[in-house]
Amino acid sequence: MEEFSSELILQKSSSLLVPKRVGFGYLPIDILVRIFEYFDEDELRTNITRVCQQWRAAAEVPRLWNTLKFQGRAIETDLICNKIYQFRDVTKIIIKAVLDPMIVLRQICRRCKDLTYLVLRNCPEISEDSLRYLLVACKHLQSLDLKGTPFKALILFEELPHCQEMRSINLGGNPHLSMKNVTTLVMNCQHLDGFHLGSFQPKDRVDLNDGTCYLILRKLVHNLTHLTLDCSSLSAATFASICRCRHLEYLCLNYAYNFRGCDFQNMWKTLTKLKVLKIRNGHLISEINCIRLFTEGQEIMRNLEVVDLTGCGKIANGSIQAISNCCKKIKRLIVKSCKHITTIDSLVEECPELEELNIGFCVNIKFDAVPHHLKKLFICDTVKHRMFARQVIQQCQRCEVRVCLSEFNKETKIFVYE
Repeated sequence: MEEFSSELILQKSSSLLVPKRVGFGYLPIDILVRIFEYFDEDELRTNITRVCQQWRAAAEVPRLWNTLKFQGRAIETDLICNKIYQFRDVTKIIIKAVLDPMIVLRQICRRCKDLTYLVLRNCPEISEDSLRYLLVACKHLQSLDLKGTPFKALILFEELPHCQEMRSINLGGNPHLSMKNVTTLVMNCQHLDGFHLGSFQPKDRVDLNDGTCYLILRKLVHNLTHLTLDCSSLSAATFASICRCRHLEYLCLNYAYNFRGCDFQNMWKTLTKLKVLKIRNGHLISEINCIRLFTEGQEIMRNLEVVDLTGCGKIANGSIQAISNCCKKIKRLIVKSCKHITTIDSLVEECPELEELNIGFCVNIKFDAVPHHLKKLFICDTVKHRMFARQVIQQCQRCEVRVCLSEFNKETKIFVYE
């Protein structure tokens, strides 16, 4: 036994078993695939595939890809369809502003039978039949986001109950959508935990009345965790009802004109699971209301990762200080058009995880401190903001800076460093 062990040790140490050393461009594909499992799809696409042909071949092994993303009218439809054909086992597809969504949908129906998550945003109008075919072909679909993509529905919403696994739907920005469609959807799909009916742009706004909103809340309240609504026609009583949806983790209220400050400052008492809070154009929300929400409700609000107070024109420096003291985990802060804000120094000091900051049209800010870890910054086109953007780029070389073009929509352009 001892001789056998010694012989075995000798064999293991033999130079014959040591692989021949090669350059990084000739590493075996199976080894590369094991390494690339630790990268997400964005890193594979933007970094890994460009190194060499061997790395590209390994990075495009289908089992590494769970998500496909396509955005922009410049992307050829053939390329999109070829990638869907190549990566047929993906479970998540995100498509924004492409030219021929109908052709892409047909390819998805043919190839992606296990799809669970589909985003088809801001595309030209699609037919109801293409959506019905999608629901039949992709039986495991759990989330369908059609924001900004118009379609006319006659019987689609009557057929949705057959999608047993559907949990979230986004129909914002569809000019053909009627209140009858919304009512039918809510009545037939009471198992939804995500309901999104909003658009940032007023021209695409879906006006809800109190009765329809009450029906939505009553039917979905027990499961609802994600909610987006356009609220321009809602009364204060309806906002109070929304704040009683205790399971909400994501809340986005656009055009919250009638959201009373007292309801806003006390929402922490019922919405104890919130991680994302977006209240836009809350004209009745004062500085003191915002401060009280983040001081009296600090134990609850400290879990927030995203805060969006776009157009809440009464908030000022005290609100920024309260948010900084409370939300240490915050990753995104949007205070676009909050023109009473004059400093963001407390964010730099207190919020080390802040990755995205939108201060578009906050024209009175004095920039004394520069964030060190930003990945995305939105500014307005003023000399002071441009100087700040240059300082941020010097500190955070990978930070993407965009210039907001309007207070009333999300149009932006890339900031050019000069």
